[in-house]
Amino acid sequence: MGNGSTNVIQQGDFQRRIAINLERLADRDCVETLIGDWATMELPVQHADVVTCCQVIEHLTDEQLPAFVDRLFAVGRSVIITVPYQWPAGWCKYHVQDPIDLPKLDRMVGRRPSAVQIVTDGNVRRVVAAY
Repeated sequence: MGNGSTNVIQQGDFQRRIAINLERLADRDCVETLIGDWATMELPVQHADVVTCCQVIEHLTDEQLPAFVDRLFAVGRSVIITVPYQWPAGWCKYHVQDPIDLPKLDRMVGRRPSAVQIVTDGNVRRVVAAY
């Protein structure tokens, strides 16, 4: 969900891959693409081995986060969340949670990841957290 322009959805060995985005993006081989809002749409599956949430939760208000995150963990046996790491407030006008550090991510998600890595992507840093 929120796979945007990344190829994350095509990684790994899975029988079925479903991408959910708010708007239509380029089709990807062997990926079912659904257009809709993860928080409210009816899903084609009740459970998934892995749910990825790439660069999404920084757009959500404190009020929206709990239900959204709860659904991630209700559906995914494993969940991978990526967020911008310590981007200055206002750097992206669509982000309402910046800056995000590791303690803030724990509060946003309501749990601690089993593994976390901070990666550099061009001139920006991102957190990749596995639960």
